[in-house]
Amino acid sequence: MVVVSILSWASSSTAYIALPKESLAQKVAFADCVVVGKVTAIQDKPAQGKGEMRGREFTLVDVEVKESLLGAKDKKQLRLGFPNFDKPGAKPRLTVGQIGYFCGLLDGQNDFYIVPAGCSGAEKDPGFEKDLTAARRLGRLLEHSEKGLKSTDVEDRLLTAYLLVLRNCYAPWRRGMVGKAEPIDAKQSKRILLALAAGDWKKNRQEVRGAVAALQLSVKFGAPPLKGFPPEGGEEWVAAAKQWLKQNAETYRIHQLWIDDKKDPTFKSP
Repeated sequence: MVVVSILSWASSSTAYIALPKESLAQKVAFADCVVVGKVTAIQDKPAQGKGEMRGREFTLVDVEVKESLLGAKDKKQLRLGFPNFDKPGAKPRLTVGQIGYFCGLLDGQNDFYIVPAGCSGAEKDPGFEKDLTAARRLGRLLEHSEKGLKSTDVEDRLLTAYLLVLRNCYAPWRRGMVGKAEPIDAKQSKRILLALAAGDWKKNRQEVRGAVAALQLSVKFGAPPLKGFPPEGGEEWVAAAKQWLKQNAETYRIHQLWIDDKKDPTFKSP
């Protein structure tokens, strides 16, 4: 089943502070900000998490923002919190002066952006430039999603659609705090489905299957069922799935799984 193979992590209210196995696109879609910056200070005393992060320790890091890829517009400085996993007082491997990219997310009761494990990259890391180039593109497409969905570049449209599906259907589930499923804007929903249908499913196999998996996942939490969507299998499936997306783009509405930290997830059996 697509959901199992693409979205294999179990969701819980605090599991998301470690995202080492997610793709870069998933990490970007999950984030409230993505920046390129320089570490200017590392606080000696760890911060105690609040709210759902109560009982967790974070190393607080001050970062000078060199470039904002998503969110944090016009911010020159950010305070980021890196979870300490090994033992009390253990700090992540960071150094003052280190330059890298950071994917941060907001948790309402904490006054810093949480950077989950696996959601940053240092300039000295292998593959950094490749990841940074990809992060710039993904951040741009998500920051200007309507422009991305209307792009003349087919792959840009598909990647934008993928990111929006992840943000609407995957991120709240990954946070373990899924509230009521509510329909997104009808025009945007249509553009997303058509962008997925028009994409190159061989070149962008992972993104297409990830989007389909997230849509299927959202059904389990209250989104409308994908009636008649073909079961996966071979080239025949690709043609049939593309046809379904085209034919249903006008009538099917993608739903957002709103993050709701006031209630436990409600799971609907298929």
